[in-house]
Amino acid sequence: MSATTISAEDFLQLTLQSQDIHVIDVRTPEEYRARRLSRARNVPLGTLDAPTCQDLACADQSTIYILCGTGKRASMACQALQEHSELHTVVITGGIEALGSAGAALDGEAR
Repeated sequence: MSATTISAEDFLQLTLQSQDIHVIDVRTPEEYRARRLSRARNVPLGTLDAPTCQDLACADQSTIYILCGTGKRASMACQALQEHSELHTVVITGGIEALGSAGAALDGEAR
């Protein structure tokens, strides 16, 4: 099954309409600390085993937007979540780089 995607621009518009948006960032903790979306929760791709996916499903019960550096790891995470949970997952196309280019306010050590 292919991943549902949303452009960085459309995602930013969505965040203006709703504060109840769940985002996981599947990059490494180091990458996350360096540059991140403040509302994103860091869940590194390597930790997305069946129990973690099920925990995310129990906690969120809604759509989860998945973010990485450019989109590749997010697609892999989407596949893992779909295999191990009933969550609706959406990949933010272009990842943190595209969000930065689209004008998202990003936090982190690297500015």
